[in-house]
Amino acid sequence: MRIEYCYLMKAMKYVIIAFYKFFPIEEPLVLKDAFQTKCKAFGIFGSIIVSPEGINGTVSGQKDGIRSLSEFLQEIPNCSDIEFKVSYSNFSPFLRMK
Repeated sequence: MRIEYCYLMKAMKYVIIAFYKFFPIEEPLVLKDAFQTKCKAFGIFGSIIVSPEGINGTVSGQKDGIRSLSEFLQEIPNCSDIEFKVSYSNFSPFLRMK
């Protein structure tokens, strides 16, 4: 599923996505480090939890950064069908990435 950006995006500066997917992760720390690196590069803030049972996150950023992160997520094995809940804001609801 690709994130579709509606007319609200033109008026709002930040995109917020929430997502989760349960699937076995053999090396959660490696995936967590990859998320940290990607989020820093894309200017994304929020929280992503990676465990042996799956991933769960809510993050915010500008349109291009969120699009890049969502594409990265969909490239992870077993995540091609991950679904995103999308909302928009004039300000970033998160101050850091954790």
